Amino acid sequence: MCGCATGDYKSPTRYSRIINPAELGKYAYPEIRPRVEYELTASGQQALPVVDSIIAFGRQYL
Repeated sequence: MCGCATGDYKSPTRYSRIINPAELGKYAYPEIRPRVEYELTASGQQALPVVDSIIAFGRQYL
């Protein structure tokens, strides 16, 4: 797991609207302070070139 979205606690409902299980895996750990990590699935990794293009566009034009 990459631990991409770890850190300060965020409400689970904050991410529930944007998480597609086919693209992002969610792993919850049974700890005193809830900890959740997210990992791109193979399908989500296929979308990375699109995200990179959007970032490049934003840097150039915004």
